[in-house]
Amino acid sequence: MTTTTMSRVEELQDLQDRARSVDVRNDSDFQDILRDARSVLEMSESQIADALSISRPTFNRWINGRSLPHIAMRAPAITWIQGQLNSKIKHRSTYSHVV
Repeated sequence: MTTTTMSRVEELQDLQDRARSVDVRNDSDFQDILRDARSVLEMSESQIADALSISRPTFNRWINGRSLPHIAMRAPAITWIQGQLNSKIKHRSTYSHVV
């Protein structure tokens, strides 16, 4: 059980490291972080869209590259992702010490 939890924490930390260093001006990198965040955070498009105050179709267009937000709007999205990752890492790390 601990091995599974640790690999999950490592997966979260890897995305956290990538999110910290992402160049939001690079469309492809931003798109990759969004797509990976959806998977790693185990959230639906609707959940993330709601958290970012956008529609689910808009989020879908972002991750599929059909449109992207203005560069000024990308940093808040990355900040939100980092917050979610921090929360999950903290929760998983605490849980792994209890088990």
